[in-house]
Amino acid sequence: MDLPLVTIVTPSFNQGRWIRQTLESVAAQTYPRIEHVVVDGGSTDETVQLLKEAPGIRWISEPDRGQADAINKGTRMSSGEFVAYLNSDDLLYPDAVSIAVDAFRRDPSIDLLYGDGTVIDEKGNTSWEWLSRPEDFRLLADYHFLWNDSTNYILQPATFWRRSLHDRVGLFDESFHYALDVEFWLRVGFSGARMVHVPRKLGLFRMIQGTKSLSSPIVFWPDYLELFRRYHGARHIGRYVEQYLYEGMSKAGLSVDEAWNRYLLLLEGRWADLPTAERADLLRAGLSSRGPALVLLADEAWHRGDVAAAARLRKQSMQFGRRALLRPRSLGHLLKAAAGPAAPAVRRLWSWGVTSYRSLRYQARYRDARRKAREEAA
Repeated sequence: MDLPLVTIVTPSFNQGRWIRQTLESVAAQTYPRIEHVVVDGGSTDETVQLLKEAPGIRWISEPDRGQADAINKGTRMSSGEFVAYLNSDDLLYPDAVSIAVDAFRRDPSIDLLYGDGTVIDEKGNTSWEWLSRPEDFRLLADYHFLWNDSTNYILQPATFWRRSLHDRVGLFDESFHYALDVEFWLRVGFSGARMVHVPRKLGLFRMIQGTKSLSSPIVFWPDYLELFRRYHGARHIGRYVEQYLYEGMSKAGLSVDEAWNRYLLLLEGRWADLPTAERADLLRAGLSSRGPALVLLADEAWHRGDVAAAARLRKQSMQFGRRALLRPRSLGHLLKAAAGPAAPAVRRLWSWGVTSYRSLRYQARYRDARRKAREEAA
């Protein structure tokens, strides 16, 4: 009984197909002092019956305001010294809690820790290995424009923190529906708390069609735009809005007008209560981003080898002002478009450069793992 109590909160809604495995993965932990709290949003499938049959858990089932609300409810009704949340389709490795508690007890300066893990499919087969990185938390508030990717390198099911963090930074922000974990990591980091990577496999993240992560190719973007606004400021959000409009056109098949109308919905909804001057900055950022977003779409067409489409999109971008071609990434596209007969070679060189930079800068742990596997096989 001298071991600290660990709280694991599981938010759930109509996940009866998966939640039994989640419950079993917590029950199978080698650590002996765990309170598992399941907060169900009023499921209409077999979830409630499975919760009734599961031994040793606390649970409620009632309508809620989403995942963050459910996690906050579970946190309030629990008392563990250390806290984590595990979604109802994800799993923990058997020693995950033991490893986390041991790290916390050996180093009292750690406020939040995150480990490695595995991404699995609906059958539990490995899709890929997730190797988190000991990076500066501020990278989470930015975007990799070179290869169009966010920077969330923290595997959420492999993350644990001290309950005392909530006294410092509060609970999860219920205005976030998709990037609620990233928003919390950033708030923790900017509070001055110590975030530490533990290079051990702790969690398994299930990626399947129908989950929030795969519900839409641009579903995370409104939440990310809010993060960019908070940590970069409305006056400096233009390049992120360009990317938002481009992603809508490229991945969701929207027209520039449709993508723009979605941005206006953010101004009229999520950002409606911001100060007038800040909303004016956000509006200007959106207005000036339509042309550059079309140039990004033109660049995508050029990389596909569709020179005619690229030219048409560049021409369309001019409807929003010639300054659309003066943005740094627009100038980069113009240089590539001027390659003429050398275009295939330029495309190959560009692809090689991006891949090499990404591997050098952000995938060192993956390279090391592949090298170790080759050495062991030999």
